[in-house]
Amino acid sequence: MTSTLFICWAVQAALNILYGIPKMTRKQKLSGVYQHHTLKSHALLTRGFDETFLAPHSRNEDFLTRVIHQHTDLEILAKSDEAEAYFLSARINRLVFVTGHQEYGELTLANEYHRDLRNGLNPILPVNYFPQNNFDLIPCISWRSHGHLFGLL
Repeated sequence: MTSTLFICWAVQAALNILYGIPKMTRKQKLSGVYQHHTLKSHALLTRGFDETFLAPHSRNEDFLTRVIHQHTDLEILAKSDEAEAYFLSARINRLVFVTGHQEYGELTLANEYHRDLRNGLNPILPVNYFPQNNFDLIPCISWRSHGHLFGLL
């Protein structure tokens, strides 16, 4: 079976082109590591996922669960209270959408945060990422096992 995987910005573009969902810009950037819930634990694509898992996000767009349900035939396989729809697929698994970044290394969010600071963007500290919320401490990669299941690490 041939599938197409859309990640982050590509999800935004695909939802617009394939389903007519316009870009939904957030008031504040979503940045950090968030807890997600597997909604379809027996689906082919989520086989082996824990019921809850961590995943990093770094984006200015929203992927609202209610909008996905109202305007698409996509199945939401996992979601987060903060990040909303995270892992989606077309019913035949030919189109797969991931709104987060399981492929991120341990320092990726730190590098983005420091870049945004240098550029004067006044970023928020990534949530649940730096130990003791101290950006001088090296974060640990708490999403590794899920990233490997997903095949992105």
